[in-house]
Amino acid sequence: MHIRRPDESEAALSGYLDVLARQPGVAVVAATEGALNVPSIPSAVRQACALAVEEVLDAGSAVVHVCLALPEAASPSPGDGQVFAQQLAEELGVGVIATNTGIVAEPVGSLFSGSDQPGHGWYRFRRGWPAEWIGHRYPAPGWENLLPRTDIAEGGLSLVPIPAGLMVCRSDALTPGAVEEARGVPVHPGRPRLVLGHPADGEISALAVAEFLRKSSPQFLDRVQLVPTDLQTSSARWNQRLADLLGRPVVASTGVISDDGAGGAIAVVHDGGGEPTWQPPALALRYAPGKSAEVVETAPPPRGWLVFDPVHYRQAPPPGAVAASGGWLARVVPSGLALLPIGQDAGEADSLPFEPNRMTVTVACPEECEVSLMGPLRSLLDGLPMSSRERMRLVTAESVPPGLADEIRELADVYGAQFERGTPAVPAIGTSIEPAGEQRTLVMAPVSGKAAQSGANAEPGPGEAKTRILPVPVAPALREPEAALLPAPRSPSAPGGSNDCSALDRQEFVRWSGKYLDDVALPVDITSATSADARIDYAAVLLYLGRGEWSGAALNNALRSSGTEVPAHYVACLTAGLTRLPSHCGVVFLRVTDRAGLDSAYSAGDVLAEPAFLSAMGARTRAVADDCGAELVIWSRTARRTAAVNPDPADEVVFPAGSRFKVLAVDPPTNDSARIVFLVELPSSEIEVPGEPDLDRVLVDELRAALRRGRRDHPVEMTEAQAERCDIPVGLVPRRRTEVDYAGG
Repeated sequence: MHIRRPDESEAALSGYLDVLARQPGVAVVAATEGALNVPSIPSAVRQACALAVEEVLDAGSAVVHVCLALPEAASPSPGDGQVFAQQLAEELGVGVIATNTGIVAEPVGSLFSGSDQPGHGWYRFRRGWPAEWIGHRYPAPGWENLLPRTDIAEGGLSLVPIPAGLMVCRSDALTPGAVEEARGVPVHPGRPRLVLGHPADGEISALAVAEFLRKSSPQFLDRVQLVPTDLQTSSARWNQRLADLLGRPVVASTGVISDDGAGGAIAVVHDGGGEPTWQPPALALRYAPGKSAEVVETAPPPRGWLVFDPVHYRQAPPPGAVAASGGWLARVVPSGLALLPIGQDAGEADSLPFEPNRMTVTVACPEECEVSLMGPLRSLLDGLPMSSRERMRLVTAESVPPGLADEIRELADVYGAQFERGTPAVPAIGTSIEPAGEQRTLVMAPVSGKAAQSGANAEPGPGEAKTRILPVPVAPALREPEAALLPAPRSPSAPGGSNDCSALDRQEFVRWSGKYLDDVALPVDITSATSADARIDYAAVLLYLGRGEWSGAALNNALRSSGTEVPAHYVACLTAGLTRLPSHCGVVFLRVTDRAGLDSAYSAGDVLAEPAFLSAMGARTRAVADDCGAELVIWSRTARRTAAVNPDPADEVVFPAGSRFKVLAVDPPTNDSARIVFLVELPSSEIEVPGEPDLDRVLVDELRAALRRGRRDHPVEMTEAQAERCDIPVGLVPRRRTEVDYAGG
């Protein structure tokens, strides 16, 4: 049943009725945009609902429910706060489906209603029952219930509902119009799609995406299809890394998916500026740990070719003719196409990786092959879109006779294509190919974490960690001539290592902290929305973030020294307060301003325990001075964001006391930068650190990419108090020479 003004045509209904016409037992009511602006529309909708229910009953079906294909029919009225859909459910005595947002009709027979705001979507209303949220799509596709909640994304990522599934994007950068572009990705009836960001938003970390996907259900992982939007996320390296991190296969399209206008789908690779470039023959690839990618879905065939089977095209016969037996097939492979005689295997062409910057056409022809090659090859190349021919590489297998290879070379010149003789070498699965132009020193972790026992001057054996006697530092805290900077001793019960905070702890903290909290005020939204225990815990966090006798800098200095008594109740309440804040999974930065003692203080493979709370910044701060000690770039798993309670504007995160870190790599200082130390936070429950060199390399790559972004972006400004809190040589404390000698054996 539809409602329109007399001067409007039925076409103005935007296809809502066509989408829902196939739903048995559903009485559908839709209205044109013009009709919705008529003051009498509520009365018209009531009449239309009654008539629609009668039509369903007259057709011999039981009425399941009424669907109001009307925008915002589930929203409270601005006047009296009543929900129109709930009123209809009470009046009609049947269920009513309605949405509180706008509606988009999808070709697969579904209406999408959703946004990035919580609670938006379709609701079911029943007489005497509260409204029930049923999802963003109606009728729901088979994968609707597999979608993860949008609040599980961490690591600087956000999830936004779109008709095809979800869009994952960086929380700190969402280009205007990016969500609208993602909503243009067509819906797959059998797979939810996960659109990966937008080119203008910068790089999306494979590690952060893996952290989010690990929290999703196995059923979602089995069916989800990733949709890359730039050169990075469409590359074989990025997707192979994601599969390796997850330890399971992932399916990814080769570009942004769109309709081809003829009922099919194509993938279009987008460049760094978000502009479309070319259409790969492979629509989607499956990447599995330790294996080459395989084609799982193909695009429509080139002009003049037909689909032969799921991964092969065959040249179309002339009009009126019948296809002859034998001949040539174009096999869709990850890198592009392989032209083969019927019955021949693609060989190494199947293993060539997908490259988002070019398309490879491989020709395989054994010497004894008597079927003409050049005609089908020209037909295949002519049938490709111009955008594909402009970035084409022609490769002949070693089996192609030399004379024929010369003909193919000449043909490559005609098309302006690159030519290669012999199938190119395939890089090992999981290997990392670094772009040229970036010079750096990478110090990787030793194979074994066992310390050398042969004395300070002995060279460590293969796989052994180094025992170092560090130079005498000159920092104010280390001025004793017999002191050195060493890894902090690990305590079996590090302060703050437990999240337990008792009522007695809170009582003692309130009594003790009175004189320190005179100038501390909780934000109004925190005060009004939390319990008394939570307010006390948040007060401890604010005391840490402030300035004064027991500010963060003072507390951390006390925890890092062996002769200062630390109020245990303060540590307990602060730890409890931090656990109430959202976690930060991703990259953080901090600087050590004093260079004394740092020349050899960090070495790849070291596992360090930080006895104090550790503050860091979610974004890179101003450039480090030439005489700075080091810049530390850390992958955080459990640090807590303080934006909800922090009076300072910059994005500060705090690790709990006793956190452990592993040094992944160290870059020595250069003329342009200080020493750079790359670390990863270790799980608190991990006793022995397993050797995972592949994961370590992935983490180093992610941290380096974040550092490059930070150098390009505008730096954030820290307050003086933040600069003090973030100036800690993580895991290193001053210890006397006698302790050093004893530690060295």
